[in-house]
Amino acid sequence: MKVSIQFQYKDFRNTIFYHLLKQEALSDLVEVSPNEADLIIYGPFARFPKIVGRFVKRKAKNGPIKIRGRHHQPISVYHTIENTRHNNLFDYSIGYDFSMRSCDFRFPYWMESINWSHEGVGRSRPLRISNYFNISDLQAPLGDFYFERNGKCAAFFGQINEPRTSLLNVTQSALEVHKYGPAFNQKIRNSQLSGDFKDIVLSKYSYNLCPENSLYPGYYTEKILESFGSGCLPITWVENNVSADFNPNAFINLLNLASSGYSEFPEVLQNGDVIRAAKDAPLLLQSPSIEPLRDFVKKIVLDCQ
Repeated sequence: MKVSIQFQYKDFRNTIFYHLLKQEALSDLVEVSPNEADLIIYGPFARFPKIVGRFVKRKAKNGPIKIRGRHHQPISVYHTIENTRHNNLFDYSIGYDFSMRSCDFRFPYWMESINWSHEGVGRSRPLRISNYFNISDLQAPLGDFYFERNGKCAAFFGQINEPRTSLLNVTQSALEVHKYGPAFNQKIRNSQLSGDFKDIVLSKYSYNLCPENSLYPGYYTEKILESFGSGCLPITWVENNVSADFNPNAFINLLNLASSGYSEFPEVLQNGDVIRAAKDAPLLLQSPSIEPLRDFVKKIVLDCQ
């Protein structure tokens, strides 16, 4: 099966989707140019138009490539881990969005941080954590374990901007916060190559300030899961439909305090009912599976024949 990968991030070939594609393809995957491909997988990093004065010097890539001279165009799949939307020009898509279309599949990025060896997918070690997280650990509450740690909070930021600045300030008003990542250390050019495994660092802390980069229904990344899986109580900033994926009692969502300028946060930390509920709450109330994605991949493969 001839595949072309366009505008994807470097670690794309370690995604669940790509591993399932290799398993379900009717022949070995061979990466080729778009002109030769049966399937083109597009990512969110297409070139934007370069504008000089009134003239567009470089045409934007906002849809599938049209291969000249081919009667049957390659099957197109838009696959993203970013908070980006496709324009419905692709044959299939895999991303965060809640969608009713049969050609779209929701596979939020937090599922990439789970160990799926029990469902037949083994992967090389992840870049930012020492190992993948087991579902059984995510279905168990934190308990008193995180109270037995140092009582401090860790924050990993690649960049610092609003609302992160405000969230960091209010968290520092109630907790001692230790800061990690390129936003606080200019010697770190890439958080994936920092030399620190996030889960090992977090294993020393009671809390982790882990806000999402932006808000959109369905856009929930690895941040809450990796915090909880490392034994920390997540302090996040996330859109409230997150309850479709995670137990909202298992973390503190600062978005709910935005109308007061987050001034109520110290009181929340001192609220015994909130903390007791958090320590007794599993993050996952249902056991996730990659089998629905496998079925979706099978449909794509059949369409490429």
